[in-house]
Amino acid sequence: MKNILAILVFIIFEIIALTLYFSKDETTWAKNINTISHIHNFRNEITIYFSLRYHNEKLNSEIAKLRADIQQQSDLINTLSELHNADSIVGNYTSIAGTIINQTILKKDNIITINKGEKDGVELNMSIVSNGNIVGYVTDVAEDISTARSILNNKINSSGTLKKNNSLCSIKWTGESPYEVDFFEMTKYSDAAIGDTIITTSFSNIYIPNLNIGTITEIELVQNMYYDGKIKLFDNYKRLKYITIIGHKKDSIISTETER
Repeated sequence: MKNILAILVFIIFEIIALTLYFSKDETTWAKNINTISHIHNFRNEITIYFSLRYHNEKLNSEIAKLRADIQQQSDLINTLSELHNADSIVGNYTSIAGTIINQTILKKDNIITINKGEKDGVELNMSIVSNGNIVGYVTDVAEDISTARSILNNKINSSGTLKKNNSLCSIKWTGESPYEVDFFEMTKYSDAAIGDTIITTSFSNIYIPNLNIGTITEIELVQNMYYDGKIKLFDNYKRLKYITIIGHKKDSIISTETER
């Protein structure tokens, strides 16, 4: 709206300038030249003002994004520092820093290719993590590279839990969006609400526990018994590049992940 107003003001001044420009009086001519100069200076000031405002807003947006990235890195350190160091074994977990060299996100069975393999210590069923958020798990290992099944895969039924009180649910990607997965059958006594965080559970020998999955964006009480809904994933899978490969707990119980 302000941009439109500025343009209208400029047009009005230009009309005035052109009217004065065609005056035949020489004295008026000299005054007109001065007037036109002032008008152009005014126009330039308007342009600079709105340009600076745009760049200022863009800068504030970039600062906010940078702060969010720093917070994500801090969360990653807090989540994983007690579990592992890169390329080492700590406690019951192993971890290897890696890079995604290829991936799909638009298929039903999405696969990730990683630049680390058997020689680096990668094994089947290791979890793939980015910024403390679950990405998938290793399904095939070669000497130098590995492939992993993304959480964006409708062949996987996995388990999740409400971070605030450990209420369990089932997690599945329905193929509708690369930004969200669905959850099912969370007890109605869970006190679940939009904005709550869902994390991985300890009931798996694939995903290590307490890694972020996402936040609830939709929730529906089904048959007055349990909640179904949608979870917005923390990671943007289109932009994933750097990941960590983490081995499962050695004394973990039988996996609840299944394939269909």
